[in-house]
Amino acid sequence: RGQMFDIASNIVNSTDIYTGRFLWRYELPETEKTRALTWVHRPFSRPDDDNFLILDGRLYAVSNETCHVLDAATGRKLRTLAIPAELKSRNAKEWTEFRGADERLFSVFGNILACLNPRDGSVQWTHESAMKNLTFALGGGMAFCVDYDAPDRFGGTRKASNANLYALDSATGKEVWRGSLTVPPLPEYSVAGVQGGAVDWVAPIKPVLAYNAKHDILLSAINRAEWAAWRGADGEALWTKKIQWPAARIHHLEPPTILADYAIPHQGDYAASGNAFDIRTGEPVDLGNIVPSKRGCGRIVGNDYLLTYRDAATAIYDLEAQRILRNNAIRSGCTNAMIPAEGVLNAPNFANGCVCNYPVFASYALYHAGESPAAMPDYYALMTPRPPVRPGARQDMGAD
Repeated sequence: RGQMFDIASNIVNSTDIYTGRFLWRYELPETEKTRALTWVHRPFSRPDDDNFLILDGRLYAVSNETCHVLDAATGRKLRTLAIPAELKSRNAKEWTEFRGADERLFSVFGNILACLNPRDGSVQWTHESAMKNLTFALGGGMAFCVDYDAPDRFGGTRKASNANLYALDSATGKEVWRGSLTVPPLPEYSVAGVQGGAVDWVAPIKPVLAYNAKHDILLSAINRAEWAAWRGADGEALWTKKIQWPAARIHHLEPPTILADYAIPHQGDYAASGNAFDIRTGEPVDLGNIVPSKRGCGRIVGNDYLLTYRDAATAIYDLEAQRILRNNAIRSGCTNAMIPAEGVLNAPNFANGCVCNYPVFASYALYHAGESPAAMPDYYALMTPRPPVRPGARQDMGAD
């Protein structure tokens, strides 16, 4: 709805994506984690799936034991949600792996997945992992879960083991199907590049789950290398593949970028060979020179039309034309490239603490001007408090 949200340390901010106008801020309690976030910018240095989410006009931001609920449009605090008593009695200590869909909140508490009512935080159902750890993904009316035993942080394993993969009905928590994943040995990996106290936030390597809605395909990845695809509805195994990656740098890898027909599981850094494959078959696909060229911190962000990422400086990749547009000398930060949404491409400057020698520190937004010069914007209209009306938008929608 025309707003961009970010957390800087313990401050939640909202910005108008069309004008860059600052809208509101909300201060969370300061914690050990937020203190680390003041100077740690590499994405692998801290967890990013237990911070905040937007659900039906409300922003939910978690801080240790408490979830703060804000009106997303104004930043006004609506309420706080505590860990439900029945979960605290089962040793739940903080909100983690925090996601939302279909008017439901989902969070992991220890090794328990809980589905909560987003209005009052009441428990709708819970599921306890049969192993030490649990991770999950949402999609297709399901909560896809993996039970696993994580090795110690930075530590390896000497022999193969198994993990449980299964799907729960997201409305009821009832099991729909179940499978098994083989977990190969994991060599110890380094902490090279992790800054000081950031080490405290490098989590143990866990399985990765990602869902593709167009083809109803669930992807699983073990140790960032052993990939498999499953049909979401019934768990039928579709294909497997192995991706090579130096184990010593395994903590650098980011979640995959899922497009309608393709998956980009990760990119080799500094011009090493990367990967892209057909999500239906697992076969390699040629997306042009995007695959070997990602260089630097951060991950690929995009959609079915363009990908944004770092190729040293920031870059935009046109998937149809297989053409790179480079914004040389500009760094948007280690945690993101640019964010395509609502018809514009936002590039917030999250480069605080970066030591790379790219001189232009700026936040900006771009949009497609079309084929005709007449499509160029009225510059002065962009400077007014109200952004230009988007094509097809109602005239009375206000400043969102």
